[in-house]
Amino acid sequence: MKTTRSNPKLETLINIGFRRAGEWKMINSSLKFNLEEFSKTRNILYAFICDKKIKYIGKTVQALKQRMVGYKNPGKTQTTNIKNNEKK
Repeated sequence: MKTTRSNPKLETLINIGFRRAGEWKMINSSLKFNLEEFSKTRNILYAFICDKKIKYIGKTVQALKQRMVGYKNPGKTQTTNIKNNEKK
């Protein structure tokens, strides 16, 4: 039997306590992020939402701000960060 990953809805994340922390923007062809909350919070679950659709759910033991910096400036071995940082 083939199994598939569940596809949670944004409403589900809100119901279990997810809150908006900030946003990403393209400014002058450069990816920028702004955290309004939780920037120093460690051991946190986070999600990337675009057009009210969940694109990615992750967890980090780092401060959330440090994790977002990793997405913006990925190291050579950080394949998830590199993929998420690709310009399309």
